[in-house]
Amino acid sequence: MATIVKILHPTSAPLKMSENLYAAPLSSLDDHKLSYLDDRFLVVSPRKLLVMSFATAGLYLFHWTFKNWALHRDATGDNVWPLPRTIFCVFYTHSLLRHIANHDTSGHRRAWDSDSYATALVLVMLANYALSWTGQGSRIISGLAFLMLIPTTLLTKQVQIEINARCGDPEGSSNDSITGANIGWIVVGAVFWLFALIGLMIPPYVE
Repeated sequence: MATIVKILHPTSAPLKMSENLYAAPLSSLDDHKLSYLDDRFLVVSPRKLLVMSFATAGLYLFHWTFKNWALHRDATGDNVWPLPRTIFCVFYTHSLLRHIANHDTSGHRRAWDSDSYATALVLVMLANYALSWTGQGSRIISGLAFLMLIPTTLLTKQVQIEINARCGDPEGSSNDSITGANIGWIVVGAVFWLFALIGLMIPPYVE
């Protein structure tokens, strides 16, 4: 738990460029930043990731994992199957985050302790699986299982910040808007949340 708390509140942050009063140099810097944008991994703004994760009850995180593996495969030619690595993500989280740590389009990123984030994510996922399995018939334990979405999403947000910076779009501005497809998934997530809340409110059936 100490590891999870530590990495959710990192003590250091990437260096930011100071503001310039002259428009021309800013324009030049922006052009330079855009020159090394790439799609080795999924770039998305932290705001959008938080909205999509919570609105879809975590379903978006499966898309996030699949998309990162698919983009990595397409960019590198590695013989990986994104779908199995998404379904069994608990076994491949360390591998994915190490690939992210080894990539840096700008060439100016500090070393990133990807294993700590991966270990924290795996621990949270295992806790969620355990609570979901043992919580059948218990509203309290089932509720705790749903709450595990909070640390899972916050940890993924920290990973996303690193992805964005390493792919040349620190703010994730190239993928910040909510699309029609996103709205469709939000509707599916709303239905899922509705049934989940109904299940938590109905007393368990006892013969």
